[in-house]
Amino acid sequence: MTRLQIITMVAASALVSAITTSLITIQWHDHHNPAHQNHAPDSHDFHTWLHTNLDLTEAQSKALLPIEESFTAEQKRLRVEIASAADDLAHRISHQGSDQGSDQGQDDAAVTNALERLDHAQAALHRLSLSHFFQMKKELTPEQTKQILRWTHDSIVGDHSH
Repeated sequence: MTRLQIITMVAASALVSAITTSLITIQWHDHHNPAHQNHAPDSHDFHTWLHTNLDLTEAQSKALLPIEESFTAEQKRLRVEIASAADDLAHRISHQGSDQGSDQGQDDAAVTNALERLDHAQAALHRLSLSHFFQMKKELTPEQTKQILRWTHDSIVGDHSH
């Protein structure tokens, strides 16, 4: 085994370890942080919060329903894509250089392609979320919009104390 292969394997192992540690930390935090558990920016929680806190009119509820349904379906699809892309990236990293006859350049390209796939899916979810907000905003009063902005901020920082 060449020195480059050894360094690559050690780096790949360290990266897999770091990713695993991050995922475990996030899951532990989610499990042990009630504020984050109950108010993560999940579409179901948001839908419940929306109808509980914004005093929507019947016309607003009717106008928002197709927006929410479309968002939820696309969000679900993108979350599946993100999970698949993350699994693919982890697999490619953990198997990088494990094949004695493998070409280092091909391994690097496979990891880069998997990372780009993951980045693309995550960016698409962020764009979808922003688009969803701006579509909903058209149907809300200025005060309702302020409340949604506050909820969004608090969801990001994990604080729904107000």
